[in-house]
Amino acid sequence: DVVAVELQFEESYSPWPLPAQVSEFRQLRAAGAQIVTGVQSHVPQAMEPYGYLEQGGPGIIVYGLGNLFFDQMWSWETRTQLYARHTVYNGRIISTEILTGVLEEYAQPRWATAAERTGILNTIFNAAPVRP
Repeated sequence: DVVAVELQFEESYSPWPLPAQVSEFRQLRAAGAQIVTGVQSHVPQAMEPYGYLEQGGPGIIVYGLGNLFFDQMWSWETRTQLYARHTVYNGRIISTEILTGVLEEYAQPRWATAAERTGILNTIFNAAPVRP
């Protein structure tokens, strides 16, 4: 089986996860969750992918997906979002694809353009917490 946890943490408007968020999400990973996803952030947040050779095996922490279905149109950051598409086969995580989207006209999502996707991904990659 693959253990996936989604949780509502403290709401945030920053791509950098809060220190307590990093600690608690990593604790969930250490306790056996292969996929840990935060659903509280109003902007896309950093990710931490894990490979086969790392403790706990393959998996990912996505600290926050952003505003998936809400109407916060006041800034570019609150209009952007992530979608994590996980491929699981025979009880193992094969891959996680991170898709990007943008809200238009109050809760009408569309796929991000190539340039928008680059900007969104650069932001979350630059916000990744230091791994121990």
